[in-house]
Amino acid sequence: MPKHPTTLIGSATLAAIAAARSIAEASICTDVNAMALRPDEACGTLVDVLGSMLALLPESERTPPKRRTTLQTVVKKLKRHVACAAADPTVQAFRAHVFSASPSKLN
Repeated sequence: MPKHPTTLIGSATLAAIAAARSIAEASICTDVNAMALRPDEACGTLVDVLGSMLALLPESERTPPKRRTTLQTVVKKLKRHVACAAADPTVQAFRAHVFSASPSKLN
């Protein structure tokens, strides 16, 4: 399985990079010089955007069977991407640093 960053950058579109940059910029807390990532909020917003984009598909692509197939494809890709990212050493190190670090280690 390829490493997450290589896969992410290799297959990312400009829209995906712009979305990630927007999430990162919106997460910056200038008064404390930190970034407060809110995964639940970001995922919810991305699902809203995805739903809106899928609604723009031509009428022929929005029949129940085609919609089901499209959603199954999205779910499969998302599961693969999450598994690949979770296995990536950089992501693991970041999670360990952020979620297990005591306040004194962060300074």
